[in-house]
Amino acid sequence: MIIEVDGYYIQCLLVSDRDIDHQEIVESYEKAKETCSKTKDIPMKLKEYLNLKEVQQTESLRIDYVIDTDTDRIYKPVY
Repeated sequence: MIIEVDGYYIQCLLVSDRDIDHQEIVESYEKAKETCSKTKDIPMKLKEYLNLKEVQQTESLRIDYVIDTDTDRIYKPVY
């Protein structure tokens, strides 16, 4: 499973070996927002909460979820 964190100061891809449901992502993102004073620290907290690893972006990766930190929207991209 691949989660893209996208925002004005952040663009990163986080990978998990397990499937994470939408509700768990939403709850972890809300918790990360509460504990982080800066938006750029959110991916670090998400990695901690959901046991994720950061990977480099390549053209062939299919994103499972996008977390838009500018709008607080979490969605599945349409391919």
